[in-house]
Amino acid sequence: TMGLLAGRYKRRWTSGGPRVWLEKAQALYAVADQRFGDSYNGINAATLALHLGQLERAQQFAREVIALLEAVPERSLDHWKIATIAEAWHLVRDLDKARARYAQAVRLVPEFYSDIAVMRTQARRNARVLGDSEDVFDDIMTIPRVVVCVGHLEDAPNRPTPRFPPYLGAAVREAIRARLSGGRSSSWIRA
Repeated sequence: TMGLLAGRYKRRWTSGGPRVWLEKAQALYAVADQRFGDSYNGINAATLALHLGQLERAQQFAREVIALLEAVPERSLDHWKIATIAEAWHLVRDLDKARARYAQAVRLVPEFYSDIAVMRTQARRNARVLGDSEDVFDDIMTIPRVVVCVGHLEDAPNRPTPRFPPYLGAAVREAIRARLSGGRSSSWIRA
């Protein structure tokens, strides 16, 4: 419950709220981590300490998370726990270990784009504060681009005033295909 409440405070801060929400979230995550010693509260306490400018404190939390999760049998770790280890390695400035663990997390659930996007957003946020390139892990945590096209159906054969006559369909499909493909194969585009 403490972690959930801290998460609400964190969301208020990440949505542009004042620093007080960051401070409240970090304090609550730290208390929850101290009481329960779980990786979720620990990594959030670490990350938010970083964003408060407390790098040494952030790294201490991160080292505790690493020790906790690296002691767990590998087969027991889900993608979130592995991403948590990756984030902790990033905070203690071991980019090679962070990269390896992020890659492992993504390999476990390559189709969970929403989860991968959450990992990437957090990694980017931390990278900015740590002085790394924001996209330091983007090549690992790739998300396919989604394009949504809305428009008219081709006219029914008996439509009195043409709006989108069927004979234009092929040309429009080809124009969209050419625009989206940017010279690459466009076999994935359904018309």
